[in-house]
Amino acid sequence: MPIVKRKGPSESIQKGKLKKKCTEATTVSNYTTKRSLLELLPYEILVEVFLLSKNANLPVCSKILWHRLSYNSSRNFKLSIQFTLMFNRKSVILATQHALARRYFRLTTLKTIDDLAARGFIQLNSRETIIDGKIVHQSFKGFIPRRILLLPESVDFIRNLKLRGFFIKESTLSHALLLSLKRGNHTTIERVCTIVSQDLCEDKPTCDEGFIFQNSFDYCILKDSPTLIQYIYKCWNESLRARLPRQTADAFLANLLEHAVKQKAKKTTTWFIQKGIIPNLNTLLMLQGR
Repeated sequence: MPIVKRKGPSESIQKGKLKKKCTEATTVSNYTTKRSLLELLPYEILVEVFLLSKNANLPVCSKILWHRLSYNSSRNFKLSIQFTLMFNRKSVILATQHALARRYFRLTTLKTIDDLAARGFIQLNSRETIIDGKIVHQSFKGFIPRRILLLPESVDFIRNLKLRGFFIKESTLSHALLLSLKRGNHTTIERVCTIVSQDLCEDKPTCDEGFIFQNSFDYCILKDSPTLIQYIYKCWNESLRARLPRQTADAFLANLLEHAVKQKAKKTTTWFIQKGIIPNLNTLLMLQGR
């Protein structure tokens, strides 16, 4: 007679737990594959919801919405135009001002809007007109956000916007310089420095050099990086030093050297001294170890 081994209580409990886990996993899997009501909407209705919401983050809520509302798709490029115009239905320039802060808005988007307006597909208000193929508002002065300065096509983009009456704030120049340094991409740093130099020379005859460049100099000193500081020094030298009184410029550089010595940034201190910056009395005493 064969011997039948009976199941112990612990073995039965373990099998029960395993069965429960398998059931829960199947339930979760079925739940995750189920689409939401928003994802099941017809494309035309989904587009209307997206445009009326004015929420540029809606496509990133799920992979399905991203696929259907993707800005990168050539099929949906016109959707980015419609979304831009929804910010302000009475003025294309005011709608453009809102859209400039959005990541999807690029120079190609702006040029497409100009082309559609020139061909009569987009209606302009009484204060807007087309000059040299560009939509211009008679009285509106818009500002250029920081993200535009960091784009690969930033130089052409900013030149295009300035022809429409847009300008760059001093705080935007300061933040863009600092952010480019933190990213560490030398191509981006050179491009932003070029933009800052051109803007200060052309549009800002009087400005606060400490406000624009101080944070960037402080960051380079903190990192003790002569490689980074040479970009900022060159930008400052080309844009402001020539129009500042010599005493003011020398005092500003002397304070930077003193700050580098206090932070014990040896490489940056050596770089400043090699540039011929004259230290003040406090800096000399610190260098002598007193």
